Amino acid sequence: MPLSACLLAFSGVVGLWGIGFFSFDLNRSIFRKTYEAEARQEGEAEKDQQFLRLAMAHPQDFLALRENKNFKQPLPNQILAPKPGDKDPELLYSTFLTLLSDEKPASAEDVLAALDKSVPPQTAEERARRKAYLDGGGSLADVSELLPSAQRIVKRANYINGRLGFWAGLTSIMLNFGAVLGIYAFTVITHYTGRKPAFAVSFVLAMISTAMVFWYLTQFSQIFWMIPLMGFCQLSLFGGYAIYFPELFPTHLRSTGTSFCYNVGRFVAASGPFALGLLTKVVFSEAMDTWKACATRAWPCAPCS
Repeated sequence: MPLSACLLAFSGVVGLWGIGFFSFDLNRSIFRKTYEAEARQEGEAEKDQQFLRLAMAHPQDFLALRENKNFKQPLPNQILAPKPGDKDPELLYSTFLTLLSDEKPASAEDVLAALDKSVPPQTAEERARRKAYLDGGGSLADVSELLPSAQRIVKRANYINGRLGFWAGLTSIMLNFGAVLGIYAFTVITHYTGRKPAFAVSFVLAMISTAMVFWYLTQFSQIFWMIPLMGFCQLSLFGGYAIYFPELFPTHLRSTGTSFCYNVGRFVAASGPFALGLLTKVVFSEAMDTWKACATRAWPCAPCS
């Protein structure tokens, strides 16, 4: 019986903490694409293209902006590409910033030349595509537009991050709202069905509801019914743990047995960061070294130059 209780708790705890609570990150990823699509419809991608062209046409003026107290330098991942998944603008801007930090010429041609020397070097097709991006977009604006353009990009990024934070918070509220109802419902239903049938149905419903959320959630409105439903099904199990586990042990072991069975899943889940560290150090060490260098010095970093 204790082994069965440990397995029951393990499934519920790991399923909730290891999968269910990632719904917040899921929403951020999905809704970021929604907000970015709206920004593209408003012409923000074209304005960002003009910002890059203008900055590379006047790199020294861009450098001088850093001394302006009102200037907040946009990050590479804040540059909006014309198409979803297009990393060219981010890469071009990152390379531009690296050249500036290394006190090297940073015109559009210098940026493309730096990418030619990267490892692996950009292909002829990639070079032509990136050159067309930097050459296109109509005539250049006046250099005085650099500061307002940078402020616009940072303001847009802050707005999107703020909205994503709002929806993540609302997701948490909806999840816990469903959880309250689910936990109570389990304690009522189990009196009619018995413990084992109630657990069996709850586990199946938890699996189905979790798969549904991670597979089908794409709209803001779905947060108000998909997330509570998942919270209801996932957290209903915890109502079962509270009443079923104490029944498995004699009085003098009840507290110890209940706590052990419930928390064994947490102990196993706690090994996750150690496993991730091991994978990072042994399996993905080379890739992580490259990423860290690129993250601190933009592009091209030491391993890529």
